[in-house]
Amino acid sequence: MFLTDDGAHEYSQVYIQSPAERRLFHYVRELAKRPPEAALRLFYLLLVHGNAPGQPEAAQAIERIVMQENWPRTGRFAINRCFYTVRNPWLACPERQGALRELISRIEREVPYADANAIHVRRLRRTLNQFTTTPQYQALKWQLWLHKPEHSLNPQGASDGDTIRSRFRDHFYLHEPLSTTADIPASHRQELRQALGQQARRCHHQAHGLAKAGHRPTEIRVQEFGSEAEFRRCFDLWQPDQANSIWETASTFLKETQTGSLDAFCEEIFRFVLEPAARVCGKFSPTRHGPFQADIRREIDRGRNQYQIQDFNLLSVRTICIHLLKGLVVESVKLFNTGRFQRLLRNCGAAIATEILLRITMLVPNVRYALEERFAILFHVHQHQRREEVPWLAQSLEYLKVGLALNGRQLNYFGNTMAVGN
Repeated sequence: MFLTDDGAHEYSQVYIQSPAERRLFHYVRELAKRPPEAALRLFYLLLVHGNAPGQPEAAQAIERIVMQENWPRTGRFAINRCFYTVRNPWLACPERQGALRELISRIEREVPYADANAIHVRRLRRTLNQFTTTPQYQALKWQLWLHKPEHSLNPQGASDGDTIRSRFRDHFYLHEPLSTTADIPASHRQELRQALGQQARRCHHQAHGLAKAGHRPTEIRVQEFGSEAEFRRCFDLWQPDQANSIWETASTFLKETQTGSLDAFCEEIFRFVLEPAARVCGKFSPTRHGPFQADIRREIDRGRNQYQIQDFNLLSVRTICIHLLKGLVVESVKLFNTGRFQRLLRNCGAAIATEILLRITMLVPNVRYALEERFAILFHVHQHQRREEVPWLAQSLEYLKVGLALNGRQLNYFGNTMAVGN
């Protein structure tokens, strides 16, 4: 998966679009506006044959790009961006979902492509053949899963014995980290974020309907909360318009600490993170010197030292929060260790663990992307396991989904279209 794709991260940091690439991607954007059948035909004519009927500038552009010396290294990223340039606007159009599946699946169905006489077409086809084995293509294939018919996601008789993967589509916060790659700029993800925002709103409304009127939701698995009473207890704690909500607590904490020194902030955030766990389990008290406390201090120091920050500012808070999320949940696919997270769940429960994660995230709402990626890593590693094999993960995914949806406005899932508490 893309989570381990270091090449894409490196490419995205140094990438500067050339005039030929701008011309090529403009042509592909225009293809996305055509009727699906014509768009698909012309798209694959471009990628497989290097042709752009009626648009010689586009054909010349792709030839220039393919013949560049760095094509063997960057070719898969250019191809990937072509796919996303069509995929993104189609993602937000329900009537184009069938064409979207064809866009993504056709390339794998038709490889290997034969060599061609023209050198640039030969190089292009060789990269296409390799593309279907890359993390970029695996991320694209998640779109096939997102757009499967509803009944195929929830087959009759499926219950807690289903796989983690089968629980994916209604977990809106996993969509972006699982289905985009580092070489796709954030500005190209607008349509995807629009779609996941709609799902977040739906979950938000269902949570309110269940808590206030007892309406049975279709996208919230109440069984993961144990009972409706426990769900309502979490609802009351998490929704932002309640006194002493997590959002209010985080906002107050940041306001009270932002005028002090970075040393003082590091000490206060240590207490702030441990406070919920200490309420239910004394071994997590910030006044004790246990291994968990030592781990939290280590992550705070790692965040502080990453950029050698000496002063209190938003960057220092954000960096510390990201390291705390990584330390509490999981570092990366390569450094995969969930022992700390599972110990927290065992000792304090999913509600407290979720409260801690939300507290950290709400201090700087844009670190929600780091939180999403942490759970995308867990999901990626365990996706083919059944719920009973990793019950802690199934429960955590559901708790987090509801917590994020209830705070969707504060965490910018809704943009500016929804008032708090609606």
